[in-house]
Amino acid sequence: FFFQAEDGIRDIGVTGVQTCALPISPWIFVIILISILGYRALSYRQLALDVLEHSTRGVSFVVDRNSRLRRVNAQGRDLLSMDTGTPLRNMLSYYCHTDVHMEILRFVDASMQSRGLQTHNLLYRANESEREIVLSALPLYGISGAFKGLLIKIGRAHV
Repeated sequence: FFFQAEDGIRDIGVTGVQTCALPISPWIFVIILISILGYRALSYRQLALDVLEHSTRGVSFVVDRNSRLRRVNAQGRDLLSMDTGTPLRNMLSYYCHTDVHMEILRFVDASMQSRGLQTHNLLYRANESEREIVLSALPLYGISGAFKGLLIKIGRAHV
């Protein structure tokens, strides 16, 4: 980055601002790219957590990529027969004791394998009547694009 060559010939076409801007511009690009990716990942994660925290209808829970239960809403605790003192971060299978739980576990395992958006209708028997529920799996990804787990939603099927 010389304004004047050693032999005394001056390059008039290159100014100090242009010379300094050349090595800085890739760093600005990298910083902008990281900011955009970070914002998208945080907003995606926040969306998933908002769905979990504020959903008043249906069951919602998050399992990580190792099938460990990370978060669960109040309806999810009821479905899995958990009280507020039940610890999280165990394998999802630890909380599954009934036939319906086993069907949910199979759905989660299949969704983990595909790592894509999944939906499945499940018909089960409860109190001498048949009910249909809809299972949905939304994949969660980190800033780098690595698979982090699933947001599972369980709701009643609309007739």
